[in-house]
Amino acid sequence: MGEIFTEERSKVIMILLTYSCNLDCVYCYEHNRTNHSMKIDSTTVRSIIEEEVKNSYKTYKHLIIHFMGGEPLLCFDIIKDTCEWIESKEWPINIILSITTNGTLFSNYKDWFRCHSDILKVVLSVDGNKFMQDVNRSGSSKLIDLDFFIATWPDSKIKMTISPYTVNHVAEGVMYLHKKGVKRIEANLALGPSINWTDNHVKQYRQELRKLISFYLSNPDYTPVSMLNIDVSKVVSSFDWRKRCSCGEDFVCYDVDGKIYPCHLFTPITLSPNEMDQYKRLNFNFKDRSLFGSKQCEKCIIRRCCNRCPGMNYLYTGTLNITPPIFCIISQIEFLSTCTLLHNKILLKQSIPNKEIIANVLNIINAAINNKKE
Repeated sequence: MGEIFTEERSKVIMILLTYSCNLDCVYCYEHNRTNHSMKIDSTTVRSIIEEEVKNSYKTYKHLIIHFMGGEPLLCFDIIKDTCEWIESKEWPINIILSITTNGTLFSNYKDWFRCHSDILKVVLSVDGNKFMQDVNRSGSSKLIDLDFFIATWPDSKIKMTISPYTVNHVAEGVMYLHKKGVKRIEANLALGPSINWTDNHVKQYRQELRKLISFYLSNPDYTPVSMLNIDVSKVVSSFDWRKRCSCGEDFVCYDVDGKIYPCHLFTPITLSPNEMDQYKRLNFNFKDRSLFGSKQCEKCIIRRCCNRCPGMNYLYTGTLNITPPIFCIISQIEFLSTCTLLHNKILLKQSIPNKEIIANVLNIINAAINNKKE
């Protein structure tokens, strides 16, 4: 069993355990999560894993099995059964287990998770400080034992989602998590056709990132939150920018009935019946890179660094490649904010990786901005 995520070639399978969730987050895009009858069984989970191992072990070094929902801890019995079954067997491929959870149901299972923390990694969804968590996530802050999570999985990341209701608290939320001892924070703005981001929200987001830039410059030992930790060196790389994720290829998602999808954004928990019918008619080939590139992106200087998501594109536009304007706006803000942080770290002679490459990229970006002004 693997103890960490890896950059070596891996096959990732997400398994939806249930459509049910005990929270009602303000930004949730899983519109069918209230269908409480939709739950997988252990036999189906084992069958999926055995088949994936058989098909993967000659090609991949690792098989990452990621449990999702709904709220997967509502199916703790299946998680427990699967983990202990995997532990009991020899496998021809390194298996890594992980789970994304809202963390509100740990209390009854803490001893079991402590005993299995070396083989089951946890990504905890927490949206910042008490105010932010309660506004976004059904008043659930009192149910989160952040100290237990940090002590049990000290190197695991927190997933923080920012809504229009909490965007003006982003800096204090990130600083709160760091000061609690969280090392890695992956933050993103809540997206989806039902989320209304106004010009004022965008302005607030810029201001909050400026506060965080000052915080990280004053506290260089902290790893910056993901939206200020973009790999800007990709600007000068040559990889195919059209498809940034491996959905439908090295990454797949199994629904509660065992059917396979390219990712969870294309499953019935997310798509309405009409959207699902359209998706089936279109019959996308997820190996065809040409379906993912667009003319609006091909000349963009940060096209290899932005947060385009084919699943979200489909929810907004019914295509894999047409990106809604809010994606472009946010990607530009986050990229330029990361550049600002890196520029100031260089001036202050603080340590950054690939310093010469980064300095070259900053010069390229600065020249592009000046040319645009002219």
